[in-house]
Amino acid sequence: MKAKKPRKKLHKLKIKECYMDDIYYHGKSFEVRKNDRNFRVGDRIDFYLQIGKHWYPEPYTVGYEITYILKYEDFPQGIKKDYCVLGIIKIKPPRNY
Repeated sequence: MKAKKPRKKLHKLKIKECYMDDIYYHGKSFEVRKNDRNFRVGDRIDFYLQIGKHWYPEPYTVGYEITYILKYEDFPQGIKKDYCVLGIIKIKPPRNY
């Protein structure tokens, strides 16, 4: 019997406009986040634009897939405890999770 692969998750994350612009328009391919969601390679992130205390779902949603995760345990000299750096790529057609 084959072992089950862990199901990929969809993470809905708020993001400030300046960081969204860097990702969407300028090709930023990473995001630093608190590692409180059990992020895994292959999971999807939908970013929701946050301006001040308000956040906006559609049409500002941008789908990305996590391709790499660098954690505190991997690089304690450069990453705060409980944080991680996520390598991300844009997903052309949204996937169903």
